[in-house]
Amino acid sequence: EQTSTLYADEHKDYDNLCGMFFQHERVNHSVKEFVREMAHTHGIESVSAVHKRGYNGTYHNYSVKNFGAYVNKLAFKLNRGDFKRYIQDRLNSLIRAMTGKTITYIELSA
Repeated sequence: EQTSTLYADEHKDYDNLCGMFFQHERVNHSVKEFVREMAHTHGIESVSAVHKRGYNGTYHNYSVKNFGAYVNKLAFKLNRGDFKRYIQDRLNSLIRAMTGKTITYIELSA
């Protein structure tokens, strides 16, 4: 949403994107600034680590067609994978999220 604030590092590629669409707060890693109030990159670095573990450790390859499904599964793991919850609660949450969402092998591999 255009009212969102993007928290990022000092990379120049954010300048044009943020100037057009978002408010932008940045931290400057090159001068050892990693957190300034709400501005930090810890959250996205955590998401990136989960994504890399999924790719390298589980899937080994993503198809372009189903890339969104892989990202959605990893987002589900991040959003619903609260390890303080009992495993049965987590499984029930997973089953509720999957109900009515079927994909056939032919759809998957086409």
